[in-house]
Amino acid sequence: INAEYMGARVKAGNLKGALADYDRALEINPKYPRALYQRGLVRQKSGDPNGSLGDYSAAVEANPEFMAAFMNRAIVRMEHIRDYNGALEDLRKVTQLEPSQPLAFFNMAIVLSEHLNQPHEALQCYDCALELEPDNAQYYINRANLRTDQLNDHSGALSDYSRAIELDSENTDAYSNRGVLRMG
Repeated sequence: INAEYMGARVKAGNLKGALADYDRALEINPKYPRALYQRGLVRQKSGDPNGSLGDYSAAVEANPEFMAAFMNRAIVRMEHIRDYNGALEDLRKVTQLEPSQPLAFFNMAIVLSEHLNQPHEALQCYDCALELEPDNAQYYINRANLRTDQLNDHSGALSDYSRAIELDSENTDAYSNRGVLRMG
């Protein structure tokens, strides 16, 4: 069973066909992590967050080191289920499995700052994300927003917005937010 080959239907936009292929693969081998993960992707893309959550959970149960399944389960938990503690747990697992995954640290920072009211821990996560991906303007903007909105660190925020502009001179959010800070 090759779940990647079955993914060709997803790429072609045939989600029903892809779902049928994954269902058949899972009839043959109900614990096949890749097919569970891929079916989770189809369900997520089809607007079935509970189905995708179940598939990602089954995938990590079948393979406790399946980093992508943990990452996608965290995203479903964040964006659809609103299980922020569960999302944080999954993202921490991702960083254990793959310590050089900046997106996991970035998403952890969002969960910590926007949903769990832990701004200092969020700042540490943004710092880790930027250490791993120092040329990401969006990471600087988000860290600057955290510094402005929750930490009252306007000089740090100003520095972050300026760095984001250096990296992306067309970023209107960075200019606008820096302008607000400069107004006082």
